[in-house]
Amino acid sequence: MLLSFVRPVNLEGDESIQFRDRVKNLIADGRTRLVVDLNQVKFIDSFGLGALVSALRVVRSANGDLKLAHVPSSVEAVLRLTRLNTVFDIHPTMEDALKAFQAAG
Repeated sequence: MLLSFVRPVNLEGDESIQFRDRVKNLIADGRTRLVVDLNQVKFIDSFGLGALVSALRVVRSANGDLKLAHVPSSVEAVLRLTRLNTVFDIHPTMEDALKAFQAAG
């Protein structure tokens, strides 16, 4: 399942809550293999990071996985600073993320 933002967003506050709720709804619908396209995310704060970590935790508890794609340099810098780049499976493109799922079986 591909999950992307259709407009430029700051992944903070209410936007983070909406994202987290969207992921929970997808999991409830049985979609446990998610690729999140962050191309339109211009800024991420601690709420946004928490939403990503929560999404990963929920997906993995449902025996699924979550991959990040098109991570902008500003977001990648925050992920590196918080060492979350070691937690998430990050890919340069959506296609690469999808191929990683196919390779995993």
